[in-house]
Amino acid sequence: MEKSFFRWISVSARAACWILALVTVLQVGCQKGVRMGRDSMNFSVDTVRFDTVMHSQMSSMRRVALRNDGVESRYVERIWLKGSRADAFSLTVDGLPHNEFRGGTIAAGDSLIMVLMMYTTEYELDKFERLDVEVVVEGDAGKNVLPIRGWNAGWSKLDSVIDSEEVVPAGGIRYVSEVSKVRAGGKLVLEAGATLIFGNGALLQIEGSFETRGDVGSRVSLFPQRMEPYYMRKPGQWQGIVVDKGSRGLYLSHTDVRGAVNGVVVQGAPVSGDSVCIKDSRILYSSQDGLRLVGVREAKVVGSIFGQNYRHGVALHGSKIELVHCTICTESMSPQVQMGEGLWLDDGEGSASAEVVNSIIWGERKEEVGQAGGGGPRGRLRAVGSVLKVSKEHLSGVQMEGCTSEDPVLELRAQGQYLPGKRSSARHLGVKMDGYAFDLFGVERARDTPDAGAVACR
Repeated sequence: MEKSFFRWISVSARAACWILALVTVLQVGCQKGVRMGRDSMNFSVDTVRFDTVMHSQMSSMRRVALRNDGVESRYVERIWLKGSRADAFSLTVDGLPHNEFRGGTIAAGDSLIMVLMMYTTEYELDKFERLDVEVVVEGDAGKNVLPIRGWNAGWSKLDSVIDSEEVVPAGGIRYVSEVSKVRAGGKLVLEAGATLIFGNGALLQIEGSFETRGDVGSRVSLFPQRMEPYYMRKPGQWQGIVVDKGSRGLYLSHTDVRGAVNGVVVQGAPVSGDSVCIKDSRILYSSQDGLRLVGVREAKVVGSIFGQNYRHGVALHGSKIELVHCTICTESMSPQVQMGEGLWLDDGEGSASAEVVNSIIWGERKEEVGQAGGGGPRGRLRAVGSVLKVSKEHLSGVQMEGCTSEDPVLELRAQGQYLPGKRSSARHLGVKMDGYAFDLFGVERARDTPDAGAVACR
C-alpha cells in the first residue's frame, strides 16, 4: 500500500511537470509579437515615393522606421544614401541631420527613425527626370536597402499676366504657382506634349483666348503638382480653367485636365464669331463640375471623357451644347461621393439644351440626366444612338432615337480610359457620321455602325 502511494505521487509529479511545460509553451506562443528570428532588421515601408518636386522647392517629409524585430540588440555601423542623384535628398536619423550616419545600437524590439526630404537645384529645362536613390544600412545584421523614387520637373514659371500671344512649345513644362491671367487681346497656346503644373489652389483665368494643340501621340496635360499614386485621382487640388465673358473663345485638342475644383468653367458667351470647342480630351477627378457652361450660346464637345467629376460631369446654365462621341461617367471612387447627375440642365437666365449623339451618359444614380426644379429635361434633350442612364418616367418630352438604358460595362475606369466591355450596350449602337473616324486614343471606329462613347470597343 505504501509503495503504491509513493508510485502514485511520482507519476502525479511527472504529469504536473509536463502540464506546466505545456502551459509555458502555450503562453509563450500566444504572446503577441514574440521575436523568433535573430537577423530581423526591417524597414517600415518597402519604397519611399516622392511627388513631383518643382526644382528649388522642398518636398514634404517621409518618415521611415528601421525596426529590429530580432531577439538581440543590433549594431548599425553606417546609414548612407547611394545613387548618382543622392545629393537631391536629405537624411535625418533620430532627429539629427546626417549626410552619412555612423555608429548606433538598436535594442531588440526598438526602432531607429529616419526622415527623408527631397530638394533639387539641378534640372534640365522642359524635362521630367526620375530620381532613383537608395538608403543603405550596414551593420552586424548585414545590409538592408530601401529604394527611393522621386521626380524632378525642369519647369519655368508661366507668366502671371499674358497680354500678347504666349506659346508653350512642344514638350514644354510651365508651373502656375497662384494665378495666371490671359488678358483680353492675349492668347495662350500649348503645343503638343506641353504641360502646365498647378500649385495648390492655383488658377488659369482666360479673358482673351486659350488653345491647346495636342495629338494622339503627344497629349497636352494640365494637372496638380503632386503626382504620387494617391494624388493622381484626388480632386480639388487647384481651381481649374475659368473663361470669362467676352473672351475670344476656348479650343482644347487631345488635352487632359485633372484634379481641379472645376475642370473648365466658361462663364458668359465668347465674343461674336468665336465658340467653345473641346475635342478628344479628358476632364477627370474634379471636386465639382467637369465642364460648366454659363450663358454660352454654342459649345461643341467631340470624342471626350468626363469621369469622376463629383458634382456634375457637364453642367449647363442657360447654355446649349452638342455632345458627339462623348462619355460621361459619374461613378464614385472612395472616399469621394457623387453629388449630382452626369448631365445637368438649368435654364438660369436663358434656356439650357443638349444634343447628344453617339454618346454615353452613365453612373450610379437612377437618373443621370437632371434639370433644375426637378423632373426630366422636358424637351431640352435630344439623343441619337446613345446610352443614357434615364428611366422611362423621366423621359417626358425628350426626343430619343436608337438609344438604350442598358449598362455599357465601362472598364479601366480607374485608369481614365472608360473602355466599353465585350458585352457593352454601346457596341455598334451609334449612327453613321462623317468626320469622326477615330476615337480618343486614335483607334479607328466602325464606319457604318460605330460604337457609342469616346472610346471604341477593342
